[in-house]
Formats: sequence, structure tokens, C-alpha cells
Amino acid sequence: MICFLQIDVQDADKNPLSTVEISGVKDAIEKEVTDDNSILKGVKTTFSIDLSGIVSVEKASVVVEKNPTDEEKQKYEDDKKEYEEWEKEQEELKKKEKAEKKEKEEKKKNGEESSDQEKKTEDVTETGEKKEETEKPVKVKKSKPVEPKAKKINVPLNIVETKTDNIDLNAEEVTSAKKILGDFEQKEKEKHDREEAMNSLEGLLYDLAVKLEDGEEYAEYATEEEKKAILEEVGVLKLWFEDDVSLDTKKEEFDEKRTKLLELTAKPDARKKERLDIPKVTEVLEEHFNRSLTFHAMALNLTQHEEEGNKTFTDTELEVLTKLIESTTEWWNEKKELFDKQPMNEDPVVKASEIAEKARDLEREVRYLVNKIKIASAKKAKEEKKKTKKEENKDSKKNETTTETPENGDEPEETPPKEESATEEEQKKEEHDASEL
Repeated sequence: MICFLQIDVQDADKNPLSTVEISGVKDAIEKEVTDDNSILKGVKTTFSIDLSGIVSVEKASVVVEKNPTDEEKQKYEDDKKEYEEWEKEQEELKKKEKAEKKEKEEKKKNGEESSDQEKKTEDVTETGEKKEETEKPVKVKKSKPVEPKAKKINVPLNIVETKTDNIDLNAEEVTSAKKILGDFEQKEKEKHDREEAMNSLEGLLYDLAVKLEDGEEYAEYATEEEKKAILEEVGVLKLWFEDDVSLDTKKEEFDEKRTKLLELTAKPDARKKERLDIPKVTEVLEEHFNRSLTFHAMALNLTQHEEEGNKTFTDTELEVLTKLIESTTEWWNEKKELFDKQPMNEDPVVKASEIAEKARDLEREVRYLVNKIKIASAKKAKEEKKKTKKEENKDSKKNETTTETPENGDEPEETPPKEESATEEEQKKEEHDASEL
């Protein structure tokens, strides 16, 4: 009887890489193959191979097929016969119930008997039905028996794999192996960087050639001299690619050529960027213009209706806002007129950053005055609240006093008003100087 299997996994030089021992076959056979109904089918072994070509044993098992016994077969035949008889009985009951139901429906349709007789018959039929219901057997649902079939049993075996080629490296061999891996990694990185630099330069060449030669939108931002210089450089680099570029061409050469080409395209690129950005910041500036003009009109109207010593805004603050709006409007009208007349291949007379700065100046001035309104409103609400409270206190005192006047005839002293808080005093002192502009 087989006790264990031994497999030698070998390499091309016939040197064993590992030894695999599979044990437990005898015990599995003795346990499962116990009678004539148990048939040994063999030992099933599963192998696997990794990306390095190394073969290993994953699992192994004894396969035994067990056929149904005579008792199981006889039981199945008896259950099958009983199930068939039960099915016939169910069919007869269904036919009988169907016939009775049909008979009742015919009697109702005929209507031959009188109402009294019908009642009697109904009573008789009801009692008869009740008797039938009581006499009816309880229905028992049976399931169809399953025919016994042969079963396959897999009994797992023990696997022990012993590696015979794992020889530890010494310190010198480990250092050498690390050096080889490091050199390989460095070469791969240099290769990747070189290809990336080459593809970047080549893509830029074809992109510029298409934009300038085919007259695309980009071409209108470059002068004739710039177009000529760029196209000459593109032609030189294309010849260089065809004649001189090889696997030995280094990354630094591609980077140097690309940097030179980008220097020639820097001015057209900057003009294009400014031309695309200026409309966006112009919308912001016009929005701040409208807000500033609206607020300026409101501030003038508010100041005209306030008392001389109790105005929210000083004359200097309103003068600063007026001059800022006028100077910004004059500056923008002048720059916009020149900008609209300029050809696309000239440097813009105004930059997007300058327009954005003017918009920020307007916004900052308006925000300052808006905050001042908020502080004045809060102060006014506080004073009204204090005045209301003071009047309420006076009314309560009048109710408490009698009709007689005091002996000394002195009137109650009024409490002096509290000094303004430090923050309010500082806010009063903060005023713009008209000479700022």
C-alpha cells in the first residue's frame, strides 16, 4: 500500500530545486474505502507555476467514489411508489371537487324549485357541506423523493516541501547584487527621462509648426520677425531630429533645445495670456465702478440731510472717494481706447494686474465707508436705547413721588452722559487726507 509520494522539482541542469513529500494516502484509503460501494479513483494533485518558471505543489487529495447502497436504492423505490399513489389520489379529489362545483352552478341556473324549497335545500346542502367538510381528510403535501447518486469524496493529504537551492549570500555577494540592481534602476530612470524630454520637444515642434504655418489663432500674437525666428528654429530642430538624434543623445541636449525654443515663444505666449485675461478683470472693474457710483450718490444724499456736527462722513472722505472715481475713470478710458486700437502682436498698453489693482482700490475705499455707516448705525441705536431707558426711569420716578414738593426745592441731578468708548473716538479720528491721491 502507498504511504507517501515524493516529487523532485528540477531545473535545466538536473539539480533539484525542492523536494515535495505527500503523506497520508494509506490512512485516507483505509478510512474511506470500507466496502464494495466505495471505489478508489486515485490521488489528485494540483500544480502551479509562477512568473519565474518555478513549479510548486498547491494541494493533493485522495479521490473516492461512493455508490448508493442497496438499502438506499430500495428506500428510494418505496418512497417513489408511495409518492405516485399520493399524486393519483390528489388528481381524483380535484376531479370530484370540480364535478360538485359544476353541479351546484347548474342548479342555481335552473331555478326550478320554489323559494321555500330552495331554503330547505340550502339548509340541507349547508348541513351536508358541513358534514363533508368535517369528513374531508387533511391535505398533506409530499415532496418528490430524490434518487440517490454516486458521491465523490476528496480526502486532503499532507504536503511538505523542502527547498534545496536556498543558499545564503555572503556580505560581498549581497553588496554586488545591490550594486547591479542600483545600476539597472539608474539606467531605467535615465532612459525614461530621456524619452520624456525627447517627446516633449518633438511635441512642441509640431505644435508650433501647425499654429504658425496654418495661420491659427496663435499666429496673430506674434510679429513677423518672431514668426520668422520661431519657424527657422523649428526647421533646424526638425533636421537635427532626422540626422543627429540617436539612442546616445542625452536628456540635457533635448532640454537645452526646448529652452531655447520657449524663449522665442515667450513674448507671443505672454500677449495671448494678457489678451485672454484682460476681458475678465475688466468686468470686475466695471462692476466696482457701478457700485462706487451708486454708493457715492447715496453718501452725498445722506450727508445733505444730516446736521452739521453729526454727519456720518466728513467732507475729506467724500472728496477722496470722488477723486478716486474720477481718476480711475479717466485712467481706464484712456487705456481702453489705446488697448482697443492696438494690434494683437503688440504688447498691451495695460496689463490685467494693473486693472485688478484699480478695482481693488475702489473696493477698499467703498468698504471703508460702508463699515463707517455700520458703526454709526450701531452707535445711534445704542443712544436711542439709552434715551428710551432714561425716559422710562423718569416716568417711574414721577409715579412714585407724592404731590408735595421737596423741602429744599432741589431738582434731581441729571447724570452726566458717559464718555464715548475708545474705539468710537479712534473711529472719529480716522479720516482720509485728500492729498493721498
